Amino acid sequence: MREADTALRYDMGGEMLNYLDCDSVASRNEVPELRVLPFEMAREVWQRLVDSSPAAGLHHDQRWLTLLSRTYRLPIWIAALEHDGTTSAACVFARSGRPFAKRFVSLPFSDSCPPLTRSQQAGDDLLEAISFDPRFRAGCEIRGIDPGPPWDTAECFAEWMLDLNRPLKTVERGYHENFRRNMRRAAGFGVKIEHGRDRQYIERFFAMQLETRRRHGIPPQPFRLFTNMLDIFDDNALEIWIASHNKRDISAAILLRFRDRLYYRWGARRADSPHGINQLLFGTIIQEFAGKVAALDLGRTDVRNQGLTRFKRELGASAKPLPYAFLPKAPQNVSAEVMSGSRKLASQIWSHLPLAATRMIGAAVYGYLA
Repeated sequence: MREADTALRYDMGGEMLNYLDCDSVASRNEVPELRVLPFEMAREVWQRLVDSSPAAGLHHDQRWLTLLSRTYRLPIWIAALEHDGTTSAACVFARSGRPFAKRFVSLPFSDSCPPLTRSQQAGDDLLEAISFDPRFRAGCEIRGIDPGPPWDTAECFAEWMLDLNRPLKTVERGYHENFRRNMRRAAGFGVKIEHGRDRQYIERFFAMQLETRRRHGIPPQPFRLFTNMLDIFDDNALEIWIASHNKRDISAAILLRFRDRLYYRWGARRADSPHGINQLLFGTIIQEFAGKVAALDLGRTDVRNQGLTRFKRELGASAKPLPYAFLPKAPQNVSAEVMSGSRKLASQIWSHLPLAATRMIGAAVYGYLA
């Protein structure tokens, strides 16, 4: 066994990792071999796939992986399919942060992170190898694929994209009349919109984020996520947009950039903000970037979330299905956007907590929600 393989017999928690037995050294040269490597040992292999794959997105980027690892202390793994020393396909995973949970997720706190492959056949072989590998028997989730049996697929999400590789007037013609009307209404209030990328902007955003998440009955991300983001993403890859009215911040959006695409990653809005403020904010962002980037990725939305679906459709964005694949079986509740039972009760309780309490508890527990 190679030295690297020997080092990988234990994960970061000291748990033994069982490797598939091979009949002989010769057999390894004849059939693809699945290797599960800590990210630090597979960094170069993964980066070569990212660099060569047109399908690579923000959530495949090493900066994003570093952000998750540093913020939530999630161990990151690469499952790579090798044949004669060449990596033909790979998938990035993290272990769920929940106590006693052993399942692999590709990727927590990320809308979509499908495997990167050099061919369709290599991708199929990778998924088949994962499905038979005992290391994944405790559970596995891959976001953004529907490979079919033995994988169980949940189909409650859609991902939304706005084509910005067009002149601004062409993009604006795609707005629904209701979207235009709301923009004009918000503009009449004298709203100021600005953008930047320093700690002051983060603090202003986070103050609104606490209120927004409490109103929706869900924990806020920890403040350290956003300060880490400042350290990891440079000036060209991060922008924080804030709308204010009468010198009071009322709405915000955080954008990250990967290659020629913008990603809307986090947003916040005060409940008493003028009607149409988000339409005005996104309309202003589009004025800035139309014709300069290929697309604005608006993220995933549960297809049952009518309000958010309507907003993105009226913006002129288009949707396509975003399947999530699970082994051995999809959980009963995949989406946090539509709640019932104990989740709904917990959400109702959360919405009545003091803001200071939501910040403290959210910082402590958010990493376990992966």
